[in-house]
Amino acid sequence: MRAWVCLGVGVLVAAALAIGSRMGAGSGRSAQAGRDVHVPVMSPEQSQASMQIQPGFEVSLVAAEPMVEAPVAGVFDEFGRLWVVEMSSYMNDIEGTGELEARNRIVILEDKDRDGVMESLTVFLEGLVLPRAVAPCFGGALVIEPPHLLFCKDTDGDGKADEKRVLLDGFGGLDSPEHAGNGLIYGIDNWWELSQHGVRVFFDGESVATQKTPTHGQWGITRDDVGRLYYTPNSNPLLVDLFPKRYASREGAGGSIPGVGEMIGHDGTTWPAIPTPTVNRGYREGTLRADGTLASLTAACSPVMVRSKALEEEFEGDVFICEPAGQLFKRLKIKVKDDTLDAVNFYKGEEFLRSSDERFRPVNAIMGPDGAVYIFDMYRGLIQHRMFLTPHLIEITKKRGMEMPVNMGRIWRVCVSEGRGDGERVGVGVGVERAKMPGEMSDAELVELLRDGEGWWRDTAQRLLVERRAVEVAGLVREVAFGVVEPIPALHAAWVLEALGILEREDVLRLARCEAPGLRVAALQIAERMAGDDAEICGVIAEGLGDGDAGVRVQAALSVGAMPEAERIAAGIRGYVERGDERLVRAGLRTSLARLEGEVLEGMIAADREWPKDNSQKAVLRELADAALGRGVEERDRLADLAGRLVLHDDARGEMLVDRFKSRVKLDSDERAIVKLSREPSEWMTASLSETGSAETMRRCAECFEWPGHVPPPSHRTRIVRDLTSAEIDLFEQGRKLFTATCIGCHQADGKGSAGLAPALAGSSIANGPASRMMRVLLHGLEGGYMPGGGSWGVMPPVIGKESGELAGIMTYVRRSWGNTGDPVTPASVAKVRQETKERQKPWTRGELDGVRE
Repeated sequence: MRAWVCLGVGVLVAAALAIGSRMGAGSGRSAQAGRDVHVPVMSPEQSQASMQIQPGFEVSLVAAEPMVEAPVAGVFDEFGRLWVVEMSSYMNDIEGTGELEARNRIVILEDKDRDGVMESLTVFLEGLVLPRAVAPCFGGALVIEPPHLLFCKDTDGDGKADEKRVLLDGFGGLDSPEHAGNGLIYGIDNWWELSQHGVRVFFDGESVATQKTPTHGQWGITRDDVGRLYYTPNSNPLLVDLFPKRYASREGAGGSIPGVGEMIGHDGTTWPAIPTPTVNRGYREGTLRADGTLASLTAACSPVMVRSKALEEEFEGDVFICEPAGQLFKRLKIKVKDDTLDAVNFYKGEEFLRSSDERFRPVNAIMGPDGAVYIFDMYRGLIQHRMFLTPHLIEITKKRGMEMPVNMGRIWRVCVSEGRGDGERVGVGVGVERAKMPGEMSDAELVELLRDGEGWWRDTAQRLLVERRAVEVAGLVREVAFGVVEPIPALHAAWVLEALGILEREDVLRLARCEAPGLRVAALQIAERMAGDDAEICGVIAEGLGDGDAGVRVQAALSVGAMPEAERIAAGIRGYVERGDERLVRAGLRTSLARLEGEVLEGMIAADREWPKDNSQKAVLRELADAALGRGVEERDRLADLAGRLVLHDDARGEMLVDRFKSRVKLDSDERAIVKLSREPSEWMTASLSETGSAETMRRCAECFEWPGHVPPPSHRTRIVRDLTSAEIDLFEQGRKLFTATCIGCHQADGKGSAGLAPALAGSSIANGPASRMMRVLLHGLEGGYMPGGGSWGVMPPVIGKESGELAGIMTYVRRSWGNTGDPVTPASVAKVRQETKERQKPWTRGELDGVRE
């Protein structure tokens, strides 16, 4: 094992006195022996001394209580000032007393003498209820204070906001601070991106525009140089959007497609410095090792992409993630793997940074202007929210004296050790400082800054040029975009031109011919707004399906959706024929061809009698047929006719289509499904009377068809789902609101769940089965398991603090949404199960629930 560096040599004696005889992981001390030890509250100096970091790096204190309290997020503005979101009302005791009190702040910290320590504080906003994010822009700041997105501004120069406007509603976070919209990171295309929220936002200084997005993620979000977004949800090291997640909200995607929210981190093994008894589900076998240390990620959050060479060039493109339950800061190496990425746990048996201070709680991290990493340490004992707090953790927290104190907090800076590193130190507080910060620069200077080697400086220059409407320097921006092309600077420049409304059609065609794949991807994204009546632009998109770069091909498949219908069908056929073996191209085409799947399938069958020739092409046929069956009656009519014709012509593809109908009506199930058509499927019926091998299956399927004047026999009809009464409708609507506030972050608005985080509720056997199964899950939680399609999910926590009527509402909503057909639930039935299971202290297992029959 590599030698560890312990920090703050001058305070080691004081730290030793505070730590006492506490020993590190693997020391031989039993895990149980330390469970009842009262955990000391360390001073910043003592906590700093308890940290272990990889050789060659150091940690220094930037700010601490009483200057800052409970820091949960932050960002540097264009002047190098650090804006910090404080959540002081969060979990002030086990019950979360006073959590909704309006006493939280957003403060601005300044290091005026550039010594690396913040000595000036201005309260920008106070009296806030659980604020979640801040993003300086347009001389003020966007702020998430649920349920609002605000724009706040200081108009009289005292540093305090005196203008506060509501731009957007619909943000959660009051019931469950962990599971609601947060982040507010500036995207490569000038939109503000969020984690765990159903839209992204474009703000022009006056008003906002929105686009729908999926709601995956957790606390925190980061991005790379080409604009891909990354998230870290609890037990999963890293998710990525390989392409813009807004495409997953198209009708053809249904809220979830490969490549969006894709799990790329598969090894969550952790190596804390000391035993970690205060883990919420530490009672579960395998959560803690025999020595009491956290075995794998459980509360991971807030990824930060290294877009700087200041740490070391080999760190550029890596991601750090926070793990507050294990008191550590983990490094992931990002590698290309086939058509996706792989996030590899870089260290074995150790971490980049870890602490023996049990109250060290890293909950967020950002890159600073100086290329250093800034860690927001909430510094407290109890980090778990009351909604998910287990009896186990309540007991351990009280025994170890970790309920208090609250409202401390530290901000730490991680950088290369003094005297190490070849590059120029940049920004605030260290080494060789730049002459100006971006906010002090002219427009021309900002254009030159687009070429900078540091991601923070490029992003800030791009944002300021857009905010200033810097059309006067458009010529200089064009030189960056189209001169001696450096791919990343040119990408920033192209999106500046687009935001200023001066990127012309010829510019898009020029970008589409660039050597750099990232610029060709941007060209296709921008081309979408021009594709409606421009044959040449449509041709560029279609040609992209044959590009030599996989990322460009995927984007072309996504951009096909902007073309007129006839061109979409032609491009779809081309894409499936040429690239049907590429899963992400297929996913992109699926989003682009909603309600055209039947026509595309018919065209592909007509164009080539040999298609489909291999398994990947057969998968395309199944996907297109299933999508058409899930659309309206006209699409089902077309598909039934096509299947009938093919069977009558003894074409094997007819049997493949019949098999999709067989699956749709659940022919092998005890409870059949009905396929509704607009008319009698004459060609299907003719084929069903033939002597072909598919005829018998077609006759049986036809018994499940319904069209005007024809109703399937009662034995083949699905269970009748009665209408809700007026009282049940009220309960349903109450449940919808509660689900949106407490459940949507994991299970998503479409009920399809989140990869590696939560299983689907749509079609769930628990949601549709006996109501008392779901009651038990909501009351006590459910042990994790494997998800369809791969991956796993952790424990479903109990829903804490809800009355029986509220739980009945949530259940009624879930059991009657997304095609679920469960009966509504009464408050009395929930109260009965609550009483029967009141002694239960641990989550249920699937095996136990399978035994619940009523």
